[in-house]
Amino acid sequence: MPDDMDISFVVPCDDIRREDNGKLIAIGLYGENLTIRKAPLQMPMSFIIWANANEISDYEADIEIFLEPEKSAVARLKFGFSAGEKSKRIAIPIPAISLNIGGPGALVMRQKIVEGEKEVLRLPILRGEPNVSPPPS
Repeated sequence: MPDDMDISFVVPCDDIRREDNGKLIAIGLYGENLTIRKAPLQMPMSFIIWANANEISDYEADIEIFLEPEKSAVARLKFGFSAGEKSKRIAIPIPAISLNIGGPGALVMRQKIVEGEKEVLRLPILRGEPNVSPPPS
């Protein structure tokens, strides 16, 4: 039986692409929150899940993505990988999932594990104008 995946962190973004040399490109990274100007809103969102392989083993993850305050799952993902070496960090790209955002709340990603559930992402959804800082000089 595969082990629960040790998810370090999750990077939400607009899109993910892979270069010819195998490197991932994350486009439109989200920071502390997602600011929307109007609701309801339908938008795609992609994710890069960073997981650790602490032992040479097979790993799997069972993930549900929720939009709060509704608390109904908008997506359920099951995936895995085999690790041939210890302490290896794995980047797992999750292609765009269509989200129907009804208003302020949060995007939440939970992983089902042997002990129950573990929240691996909470991205507050705020209404307003995006706070865009100028690039450093």
